[in-house]
Parts: sequence; structure tokens; C-alpha cells
Amino acid sequence: MNIRQKYELNILYKEKELDLRKLADLFSVNVRTIRNDISQIEDYLCEKNINALIEVKSNIASIAIDDLEKLNNLVELNYQDFYSDKISNEERVLLILSDLCWSNKSLNIQDLADKYFVSRGTINSDLVSVKDYCEKNGINFYSARGKGIGIDEDENSRRKHLIGIIKEFVKLNQNANLDMTIYGQWFDLNEINKIQKIINEVDRLYDISLTDVAYEALVVHIALSIERYKNGNIEEDLTEQEFKEIDSLQFKIAKRIIELINDEFGIELGKNEIYYIAVHIAAKSSAVVVKDKEGDNFLQYYCLRLINNVGILLNVDFSTDDHLFKSLFQHVCACQYRNENNILLSNPLKDELIRNYKDLFEVVKAVIIDVNEPNVIIQTDDEIAYVMLHFCTALKRIKKMTRPIKVLVVCATGIGTAELLALSLKDNFNFEIVDKLAKHKLSAKDFTGKVDLIISTVPIESAIPNIVVNPILKPKDIINIKNLISELPIKNEVADNGFKISKTAVGLKELLNKYSSEENETILIDKLKHLLSGEKEEKLYMLSDLLNRETVRLNVEVSDWQEAVRAAGGLLVDSGSITVEYIEEAIKNVKELGPYIVITKGIALPHATNTKGVNKTSMSLVTLKTPVNFGNKNNDPVDSVFMLATTDSSSHLGALQDLSEFLGDDDFLNTLRKDSKVEDILTYIDKHESKKGGK
Repeated sequence: MNIRQKYELNILYKEKELDLRKLADLFSVNVRTIRNDISQIEDYLCEKNINALIEVKSNIASIAIDDLEKLNNLVELNYQDFYSDKISNEERVLLILSDLCWSNKSLNIQDLADKYFVSRGTINSDLVSVKDYCEKNGINFYSARGKGIGIDEDENSRRKHLIGIIKEFVKLNQNANLDMTIYGQWFDLNEINKIQKIINEVDRLYDISLTDVAYEALVVHIALSIERYKNGNIEEDLTEQEFKEIDSLQFKIAKRIIELINDEFGIELGKNEIYYIAVHIAAKSSAVVVKDKEGDNFLQYYCLRLINNVGILLNVDFSTDDHLFKSLFQHVCACQYRNENNILLSNPLKDELIRNYKDLFEVVKAVIIDVNEPNVIIQTDDEIAYVMLHFCTALKRIKKMTRPIKVLVVCATGIGTAELLALSLKDNFNFEIVDKLAKHKLSAKDFTGKVDLIISTVPIESAIPNIVVNPILKPKDIINIKNLISELPIKNEVADNGFKISKTAVGLKELLNKYSSEENETILIDKLKHLLSGEKEEKLYMLSDLLNRETVRLNVEVSDWQEAVRAAGGLLVDSGSITVEYIEEAIKNVKELGPYIVITKGIALPHATNTKGVNKTSMSLVTLKTPVNFGNKNNDPVDSVFMLATTDSSSHLGALQDLSEFLGDDDFLNTLRKDSKVEDILTYIDKHESKKGGK
């Protein structure tokens, strides 16, 4: 029976009779078609061994049957009654799209017209919108006379499209997140409740840290897997390459979810479903995927560069905000994972965030576009709005945790030059200019306790921290002032309550958050011993700690990019810091992932994971006599190669941050690229680096 006939039988079962003319009008067919339906219904009942007589008099059909209960299972409508429950044109288009994605076979227009109680003409009109949706969302739609309509997609793609369609339907109905009743159109709500309980249990076990939106999406994803399994849509086994992350945390979580789902529903979802759910979890939970990316030098550099460049445009120093780096690094790790797995992130707060923080959004977007790498950030406003949120939080944290730095401006040539310097300082820093005066007047006033910093255009003698700069600040002046600010005690003050947070308390909280699971108990105890004993657990390297006369070579002649990487790596092999295996791994990364290591114009930062061939944290620098192409069309040719090798995920971050700032400094780049000596480069680095490292 088709949908129309099943609906007619349902009416006969419930009302005992039906009006053929009303049904003909309802379905936009003639009375003869309804009479033919009645005849086919009788044949169907006969096939089911149900003795029933359907009599038609004066266009009124009635049914006579000994046991009406025999019809119960046959007439149960397993779809929404669109005659009683009227829907909008937009809703019907989305439901038709879901019909096409659910079905592996072609559908015909009459079946859709019968299901939604509209005319064939209305369905033909809807198909215009259906085709438009498919074109915009990359769905392979087909329509052919005699063949029907449908979509030609594999199982994985059908699921992705279905989830998108369901989200659109929810948005159209303006249902709040986690109001799962709207999903009753597609799923059994009792099953939805069971899935939610399983995810909640696994969340407590592994601390997935899913947002409400991500949690809802995971529930729908699993419900979809169950329904597709019931419909016999079993995907072929995935390749070994697709299971390369089978030991990762997201796969362990997904495996546990599937075990619980199979047990609860009495089904056998297999490895394919583990893979799909693992990818979904990692794409939506930065807390999960970041554990596999902690030693990724390129992503660390990428985040430091974002932080530095946004700070320059906003005239804010984010360099000492470790929380900003950690939170941004987590988000960027998830961004890269989503990009690698072709997953687009939907940000329900996007419009509100852009509206409320328009200027900040434009700054962050401009920086992301400027430093973007294709395998890291997906350039959508949804992603960028999330990245902006991290900077917004950091700005609020700075406003809450610090007061403006009180500055005295001193100048030898008169108040006019002092005014010029004061304006330049205000443009670049959050300073409160207490006073401006000539050098000879400095000794006449006591500024002890009244200013935090003296900035002068001439050398002075004072117990108050001070620095000499140009009247019109140059990039190196800004870097030097930032370095001095980082050493001022005001950076640790809390204006709201007047106390300093114990470093031990902060360290204890971080350790408990990171190593709280039972399996990490031994590691936690060891880390706590270091913390409470006051021992420095690991050295924090500055750039000058890593680059020296043995690890810097200038004007090296190479023939191609691989030879350039080997030249830089060879210096570290000679020093005993790495083995040749590390160099080959770095080259392999470029071959597999592309020339992402070309981080800015003419600069490459080759590296690999810290698990192969690294004896100690180290860095080398090789400048090339003749620049070579790495295949990065935006930043080729490369004339300077910094090879980085690390033994952990954090001790090198100070050096990496300095490198990020130096590569934005024209004076450093000129020193690097002109006819300099090794000593010139090392002296520049030692003089201008942040001094936040281990010295």
C-alpha cells in the first residue's frame, strides 16, 4: 500500500467509514482513484489473511470485519499526520530533503504529495527549493523522468546532510537547545532519553567538556546511527588509515559509548560508528583533542603569533596571559581537527557576538586572515567569533586584574617633545601619564610610590624602573617597554581585593585539573612533590638559550627545501640534541601535510613530534645564500630556516614567543638578512628578548 491508501485504511479502522469525495479533494485526485484505492486495500487485507468486506454506497465506504484488532498493527501510522498537523512550506521542504536522505531508493512526486496532503503542483514547486538547498550544501540531487528523484551520496555523507537538515528544522521552529521533543519527527523520544543518559555517564567518566550545542548534536548523531542501522544501512569497513587514531582518547570515549548503546538497544553498531562518533567528539571538544596536540610546535607558534598581532592592533600586551594562550591553543587544536575532517562549526552566538563586539571581531578577523594557514583555521565567521571570544575574555581579565601603569615622561629638549612621546605611549599602551617634565627638573620632585615607570628620551639616574626610548616610538622601543613592563610588580596586583594569588595555589589547581584521573595518580604525586618542594620542574628557555654560535650558520648554499631542512637539522645533530631520524620525520610531515612550516614571508620552522629522535630541547638557524621554494605560494621563497626540537610541551614557549615577536620586527629581519655576522644576530636577540625564560 502507498501512503494515501494506508491513511484511508486508518480512517476506516477508526471511523468505520470514509467519504470518497472528501478524500479525493484532500489528496487532489478524482473519486475514481479513491475507488481504486479501496479495491487495492481489499486485496492487501486478503494477502494478510484478514477477512473484511469494504462496501461503497453513494460514495461512502464502510468496512465490515469480525475482529478489528487484527488491523491494529497494519494501520499504525509511523509518520506524522500532516493532514491534522499543518506545516509551513519551509518545513515541508526540509522534510522532503530528509526523506531523500533517508531513502537509498528514488522517490516519486505522487508519494510525496500523498504524504504531505498537497498537490503534485505544490511538490513540484517545493522541489525548486529542494534543488537550491542541495546546490548550496553540496548534495548530489538527481531528477529524471521515469527514474524519480533522489540523492546520490554515500552513507557518511547522507548522515552529515541529515544532521544539517535536522538542525535547520530545529532552528526554523525556534526550539531552545536541548529541547529534544522537536526530534520526535525523526526519532523515538524514549530512545533519545536513553542516549542522553549514556552520554551523561560517559561525560562524567572522561570529562568530555561538551557545550550544550555539542551535546545536543552528539545525541542526534547517535540517534541517527541507530535509525540507519535499523534501516539496514551498514557502511563498509573503513581503511586502516582512517583508524590511525584508534588509541586516542576520542576513540576510547567513542568505543565506550558504542558499547553502552549496543547493550541498551540490543544492536551491533561496529567500528565504523566508533570512528564517526570519535571524529564528532574531537571536533566539538577541545579538551579531548588538545591532549594529542600538546607538543605541536607549529600550533603553539600559530597561537603566539595570533596573540602578538592582535595585541599590537589593540595596543594591549597579552604576552603574560598564560590563560589566553592555553584556551586559544585548545580552540585552535579543535579548529585544525575540524578542518582535517571536513567539519564546519556552527556558532549559535555568532550574530550576537559580532553585534556586541564589532570592532574586536574585525581586528581578530583581520589578524586571522593575515596569518592564516589552510590546515589550521577555517575562515568562517562562526569560527572567528569563537576565537574572538577568547580575546574578549582576556581583555575583561586585564581590566579586572590590573590598574593602568603610572608613567612619568622625561625629555631633555622641552615639553613639546615630552608631549609627543606621551601621545605615542598612549597609542601603544594602557598608561596613566602622571607628569611630563624636563630632565633637569627630575631631581626637584620625589616620585617614589607615585609612579611605576619612568620613560625618558635621555639617560637618567633613578631608583624607579626607567627606560630610554625615541621620542617617536620605534618597534624595538615598544618591545623593550613590553619587556620592562613584564617585570613590574603591578602586573601581579589585583585591584578589586588587594591580595596576590599564591603561585602554589595556581599550580595545585592546574595539576589537579590535568592529572586528576586514577590512571595518572603516580604522575600527579610526582608533580606535587616538585610543586610543594619549590623545585623548578623544568627549564623555561629563552631564544638566546637555544641559539648560539654552534647552532647558527649564515649564507648556506642548498639546492632545494629538503636540503635546507637537513642543513638546519644537521647543526642540532652535530650538537647531540637530535638524531637524523628527527630530521627525516620533519621532512615527512611537510610531504604529508604540505608546506605549513613556512610561517611567514621567507621564514620556515621545520619540526616534528617530540617522540622521535629528540635528546633535548633545541633550535638552530640557517640563512640561505640562495632562497628556495617550499611550495607555499604566499610566503615563498624561504631564506631563513629555524629548526625546532622539543622534549615537552611548554619549556620552549618563551623562545617561541620571542621568535614570533622578532619576526614582526623589521630591525631583526634586516639584521637576519643583511650581510651580518653570527655575533650580530645573537647580540640582537640577547638584547631584545623578553627575559621571561630560564636565565
